Amino acid sequence: MNWLADEWRQGWKWFQVQLGAVIAIAPELYNQADVLQSFLSPAAFRHIMASLGVMVIINSVRKKKS
Repeated sequence: MNWLADEWRQGWKWFQVQLGAVIAIAPELYNQADVLQSFLSPAAFRHIMASLGVMVIINSVRKKKS
């Protein structure tokens, strides 16, 4: 069970890769899915994408510190 805790502690290192993939795919998904466009306004979508970008920057700074 200890190996699971070690893997969990290292999982944040892959968070930047996952966020990058979401940032790359999300605009196309938003443009193609009418359900998302009716659920999120373009301004809200831009705010979410900006937040994800900030999260990538924060995670890369955190990664360099350790």
